[in-house]
Amino acid sequence: MGITIAGTARHAAAVMRNFDCFGAPLAGIVSMHRDLGPADAVSVGMYLQTLMLALTVRGWAPAWKFRERGILTSSEPS
Repeated sequence: MGITIAGTARHAAAVMRNFDCFGAPLAGIVSMHRDLGPADAVSVGMYLQTLMLALTVRGWAPAWKFRERGILTSSEPS
């Protein structure tokens, strides 16, 4: 990004751009408490998979439209 250590104002502006979620119309954040174990992580993963499939079927998450433009969703490998 070309921001030097002395460019604190530019760094702060770059950090604030991250909260724009790259211009996405909708963003979702999923988190887990650190005390939960691997089985809970699998459960959360299955929930997210079901949610993404449901959104895709309803036409809310057409990942193929993003892929043809060279954009990956955060749930896809880069």
